[in-house]
Amino acid sequence: MNAVVRALFDDAAITGAQAAGLKDTSTAAMRAAVREWFELFFMREAVKGKDEDPAQRIPYTITNKLTKACFAEYDSSFTENGTGKTAWLDGQRSLIDAEKQDVLQWVMVGGEGFLKPAPDGTGRLAYHVVRRDCYNVLARGPRGITDVLMSERSRAGSDYYTLLERRTVDGSGYLTIRYNLYVSENSSTLGHEVRLDSLPQYAALAPEHTYSVPFGGLGMTYIRLPMANNVDGSPDGVSVYEGAVQLIHNIYKNEYQLGREFELGRSRIVAGSDMLMTPGPEGGVMRLKDDVFVGLDGDASVGMTIFSPRCGMRALSGASRAI
Repeated sequence: MNAVVRALFDDAAITGAQAAGLKDTSTAAMRAAVREWFELFFMREAVKGKDEDPAQRIPYTITNKLTKACFAEYDSSFTENGTGKTAWLDGQRSLIDAEKQDVLQWVMVGGEGFLKPAPDGTGRLAYHVVRRDCYNVLARGPRGITDVLMSERSRAGSDYYTLLERRTVDGSGYLTIRYNLYVSENSSTLGHEVRLDSLPQYAALAPEHTYSVPFGGLGMTYIRLPMANNVDGSPDGVSVYEGAVQLIHNIYKNEYQLGREFELGRSRIVAGSDMLMTPGPEGGVMRLKDDVFVGLDGDASVGMTIFSPRCGMRALSGASRAI
């Protein structure tokens, strides 16, 4: 499982929200959906216990093709030979352009995300994508998210560091940012809190800062897919392939089964489904696992038929010659 997903959303792990004594406003169904979207996206090989083969990498293919289509004729430039403020704005536009494909892909995977400006150490701004699996929504207001807890994971030596950044905007529009740094010996938990200067890149951060000028927001650009939430009906965004999640699992299961039959030469026994039921130890019904047996419902006279990849390919070859 992706380490950031586990650190933020896995009920079996100590999450950022739990460590800070906070509550994620997303429902259990929504958190489970986010886990599943990112697990499918990152899945590269068969997962133990799931009997699925992700060789087709369907989520990646979907988001990659859509991203290419969106930006095939894209041009965001708005000025030529600008000076002063106009030149500065055009420079920021260019920096955002450099991240546009990553932003769109991660928003399509997670349904929503942030584009976050931050100093790059040279006096300029750099823009970073904050994926949906990298933050917890702690509060929402009439105009959107008002309290968010973000996570940034890094590694130094054998230790895993997690920076938690909480951004809260009050009713008057004033933004407060808080930082906490944790270190752990493994990637599945946050571990214990340490000083911010434990890592050089965080040494200049203040544990808490409230801006003297009202921002009116979180200081980041919020991006959400314009799709209705079919997970729980909440304001949370949903993945572009949410409606095809079960279909993707079915395709991966078929891929796994075909791979086992044709690569290992296993035979498959086709039998009437009533033949696969045996009495359980307590008088109930116990079904054999669909590993070697495939049940056909509705026809008790089907008997048992052996299919092997070798014989099946011969039959197909003969049929093609006849055609």
